[in-house]
Amino acid sequence: MPENPSSLTIAEAAGRFLVDERTVRNWITSNGLPFTGEGKKRRIDWAVALPWYVTYQIGNTGNGRLSAIPDEEVETYEVALARKTRAEADLKELQLARARGEVASIADMERVVSTANLAVQTQLLAIPSQAAPEIIGLTELPAAIRILTGFVEQALTNLATIDDIRDATDAEDDEE
Repeated sequence: MPENPSSLTIAEAAGRFLVDERTVRNWITSNGLPFTGEGKKRRIDWAVALPWYVTYQIGNTGNGRLSAIPDEEVETYEVALARKTRAEADLKELQLARARGEVASIADMERVVSTANLAVQTQLLAIPSQAAPEIIGLTELPAAIRILTGFVEQALTNLATIDDIRDATDAEDDEE
């Protein structure tokens, strides 16, 4: 049992202030939060720390209100209107870029990549059934390798045309 029941560890003080331990340590080193001890034996006297915290918060907000965000700026109507205007302009530019085909949504790209992955999977899984009739009965390994290589090259050629990706893109255009 500590000598002083209001003596808190850094973790306990952080819990009472509703911040993380790093914030309490920063307050100690940079903002003058009173403490005793050194290193891991630092203790904070709650009876002293609470008034310090209130004064610290009032000093950081400048408006006499307590705030969880020390350097909170009050947004004026003009600043909010300018921010809204910029956001609307950004949105319009994004819509125009999408109409020109310069950008795509993440959902659209996920759909295209998923379709392309399915095409790759289908092409690769088809190789054994296509190659089996030609390989069965072969006694020479180089001939079997040549046949398998041909089927793999054919699958890669089919995938290089990107027809499945084009089809997925066309399907997206039809949905809109």
